[in-house]
Amino acid sequence: MFCEQCGAPIPEGARFCEECGAPVPQEAAPVAPVAQPEPKPEPKPEPPKPAPKPEPRPEPKPDAQPIPRSGTVTPRRFSPPRLVIGALILAILGYAAYWVLYMM
Repeated sequence: MFCEQCGAPIPEGARFCEECGAPVPQEAAPVAPVAQPEPKPEPKPEPPKPAPKPEPRPEPKPDAQPIPRSGTVTPRRFSPPRLVIGALILAILGYAAYWVLYMM
């Protein structure tokens, strides 16, 4: 075998020419045919199942009369004695804070 570039003899099995360094074309080895697997037939898709229909809900019946509530608590209002006691407590706390901050 001889180099295609420079014509120098190339030893058997060499990948490059020893004289010019050109790559030596490799002969393609015969490749045994590879057995291709047979394609599997695709299963037929099943038709989509219809969605189940929701059960109808009964219509709410309007109440003719309101339901009486037993034991309902009426909101308490502040009575005048409670307001006076609350004001006295706030005044005492305010005086105590003043005394602690400024008298000590």
